[in-house]
This record gives sequence, C-alpha cells and structure tokens, in this order.
Amino acid sequence: MSSTARIFEEVVAENSAASKYIDSLGDTSAITLLIPEASPEAPAAIIGADAIDFMALLRDHLSEDVSIKVCGDADSVHYSQLNSIIIDIGTYILSDVSVPLFVTVFGAYIHSKISQHNSEDIEVRIELIKGKGANKRKYRVSGRANAVLKVVKELEKK
Repeated sequence: MSSTARIFEEVVAENSAASKYIDSLGDTSAITLLIPEASPEAPAAIIGADAIDFMALLRDHLSEDVSIKVCGDADSVHYSQLNSIIIDIGTYILSDVSVPLFVTVFGAYIHSKISQHNSEDIEVRIELIKGKGANKRKYRVSGRANAVLKVVKELEKK
C-alpha cells in the first residue's frame, strides 16, 4: 500500500442534493453524514460499517456549538464491512465552523484504529463536502491511515 493518500477533488453541482443541503445550513455549524440516495441500480444505500462507530464518537464530542446530523433515509441503509484493515467512514458534509472539531475527532478515531489493529497498515476511505456558494467541493480521500489524516488536516485550511 502506498504511503501517500489519494485525493480526488470535484466541484459539487449547484442543483445537487448536497449543494442544496449545504445552502440550507446557512451559518449553522454542523457535521452531517450523507446517506446516498437509492436508485434503480442500487435499491438500498450502502455505506461503510465504520460510519456507525465514527458517528458515535462524533456524538460523544457534541457541543452547543456544533450539531451532528444525518442527511438521507437512514432506515434504508445497508452497512458494508470490507475487511478488518479497510475503514470506510462515509461521506460527510461540513460547515466551515465545524471543520476543526471534525478533524480533531477524526484524528482520535484514526489513532484508536491504529492501536486496535496494532498496525499503521490500515486503509482509510472518506469523502468530505465543504464550501459555500460556487466554491463547494467534494474531496474523496483514501490511503494509509496517517496519510489520510494528514490530507484531512490540510483540507481544514482550504
């Protein structure tokens, strides 16, 4: 496995559900797990099983300043566990104010997984959507745990 993380950046379409959701947040500070929409090709939304643990950890750090939400049909979700060394955390919409808390909790989660597996050879996959107006971007990041953590910390500055 490469020691660097792979990152793919794309513009979020202005009429997409994610874009409309971000616009509806306004200046609210929120971290939101985005559940994919079902389609004829995929009749049920599928996200990584690690999203459950990560959301629980986020909720443990809940404050009056940041809300933790789920966007989508949480009742029709199927969770997939790829294998013990691939951690798929899901897609998160972040308001600008919530990014520092997200990065802190994500770092703690990654370090706990490294300790749990007693190995740094863990692959992490995460998608982040952030920005406002025409500057909304989706970042798809994957790679070794520490490399992904480094990239996510860099995204805090964008």
